[in-house]
Amino acid sequence: MRVVTIGAGLGGLLTSAFLAKAGHEVTILEKAPFVGGRFTNLNYKGFQLSTGALHMVPHGENGPLARLLKLLNANVEIVNSNPRGKFFLEGNIYHYREGWKYLSLKEKAKAMKLLAEIKANRLPSGEDAKMSSWE
Repeated sequence: MRVVTIGAGLGGLLTSAFLAKAGHEVTILEKAPFVGGRFTNLNYKGFQLSTGALHMVPHGENGPLARLLKLLNANVEIVNSNPRGKFFLEGNIYHYREGWKYLSLKEKAKAMKLLAEIKANRLPSGEDAKMSSWE
């Protein structure tokens, strides 16, 4: 079967790879001048800025992206980062875990609830996914 994938983002590329592995002829079309879609980093004033899809990275070598790449027998090594992330604030670089100290008790409770819902995969989906439901 011949297949055309619209978009060379992470989803399009992975889907195309699985289809090609299954023996299908795949053509990928992308309007941007680069591949990767929202799973891309851009250089900006010496910093690497993610264009999104960062949620795939923190899971490291045991996460969903790593599992998909293993199924494809991709020659890719995912290295768990240490520290997991950093952010820049008022001229200082902080480890992402330090960000909790800037939240009020109420904000910490909201964040913990959201993280628990993410872990339990209980977030609203489709048309029910409204930002107000996360508050």
